[in-house]
Amino acid sequence: MFNINLNDRALKAQLTRIATAGQSQALMAYVGKRVGVAAESVIPPYPPPSHKARAKIYQRRRKDGSTYLSAFKSAKMQGKVFVLISEGKIPTRRSGRLGRSIVSAIESLTSTSVTIDIGTNVDYAPLVIGDDDQQAAYHNGTWWQLQAVIAGSMTTIEGEAQKALTTGVQRLINGESL
Repeated sequence: MFNINLNDRALKAQLTRIATAGQSQALMAYVGKRVGVAAESVIPPYPPPSHKARAKIYQRRRKDGSTYLSAFKSAKMQGKVFVLISEGKIPTRRSGRLGRSIVSAIESLTSTSVTIDIGTNVDYAPLVIGDDDQQAAYHNGTWWQLQAVIAGSMTTIEGEAQKALTTGVQRLINGESL
């Protein structure tokens, strides 16, 4: 999540002279959209499949945080499924759903600030691209972590925010639409 505020008094004063409150809010929405696009653009491609062997018995985490062993009806069934997976008879394919689901949206907007949310609503995303305390051991070391990618790209994203703000103010000064 990014929060962009106009803290510069001189810029706020200049904006007050050249723009209405509605135009200032439109400017912040313009900046927010540009920042969101910049954040989405730094998301890396999917890593190659790891081909790691999956654990025969593994823990799953319920939404309430409690854990339980895998939910096969019997140990025999569980063993057979993992044998078939290891033999390639039960393929696992990437759908691309997770990558397509990472988007940005304006969460809040005023005439002097905008908050942009970057994320996904895919329920399994934390297990794949979540932080250290969320990411499944199977994906650790293979998949990138969304917050780390964003944090590592802050210079790029902040640079886009500054460019968007400068461009937006110049358009307002010139009487152009945003």
